[in-house]
Amino acid sequence: MFNTSQMGAGVGSPIGVGMRDESSTLEPLNEKFLWDESIKYSWEKDLKYKNSKDRKLNFIIPIRDREKDLEHLISNLKIILEYQKIQYRIYIIEQSFSKKFFNKGKIINAAFKESLKDDFSDTYIIHDVDNIPLTQNIINYYNEDDLKCLYGDHWCLGCIFSVSKNVFKRVNGFSNSYWGWGFEDTDFQKRNEFFNISFNKEQMIGRRKTNLIKDIENWSDEKRLYFDPVANNWFTGDNVDKMTNLHFFDKIWWSRKPDAEILKIVKRDGLKNCTYKIVDQYLYQNNKNIIRTIINI
Repeated sequence: MFNTSQMGAGVGSPIGVGMRDESSTLEPLNEKFLWDESIKYSWEKDLKYKNSKDRKLNFIIPIRDREKDLEHLISNLKIILEYQKIQYRIYIIEQSFSKKFFNKGKIINAAFKESLKDDFSDTYIIHDVDNIPLTQNIINYYNEDDLKCLYGDHWCLGCIFSVSKNVFKRVNGFSNSYWGWGFEDTDFQKRNEFFNISFNKEQMIGRRKTNLIKDIENWSDEKRLYFDPVANNWFTGDNVDKMTNLHFFDKIWWSRKPDAEILKIVKRDGLKNCTYKIVDQYLYQNNKNIIRTIINI
């Protein structure tokens, strides 16, 4: 459990855990929070927010060098969760700077492991830092589904979705083997399909189908394109690592391997064998419910 009585001065403390002065020095946020007084969504007509001990959620936010987006998301989440009467624990998990590509799946696994020390809630919201709700009722975060898509694409489990502790453990979390951009979320969906775990997409908001969720797009037409003959497709130069991930994904899920072999792969690559080293850990903005952990993987 994250013990606030042991807090020191950040990196200088014995275990690197402490409070920091993170008063913002960032540029003003471009998108303001839009308080919506009207009821626009059918689910909200019957929804009654209750201040109940049972309305608890863990949030996992994986990041690397996304400070402005993180500040914007946390600012809005605090407003939304207060409005929806949800008690929360937010785990910001950050991959330290190194020559390694970003590994979103592995650091989500690490955050999940850290959260088990607190045992705060059995339900998790996996939340991309650059998908930012701009009003208090665009997403109903609290639910009791084993697996529910809140915002994203139909072919993967990414962007914003909820998953129960038991389901995450059953599929052995995310693969640790996708370095760089892409396919860790598609692999996670395939894991759930493999274990016959159904997921609720009835109320999912399609990606970029609303202007009430800020969704940052980092593509540029000026980037050089590379052709991958195996995938028979073009990729940008900054995402050449996507080709490697695609090949790895295909070898598992599209190569007609027997189920027994796929099961072995899933069991040896995921949550259970996720290793990492904590570089720093502290309360983000001195908030006892928001823990930021920086790790080496």
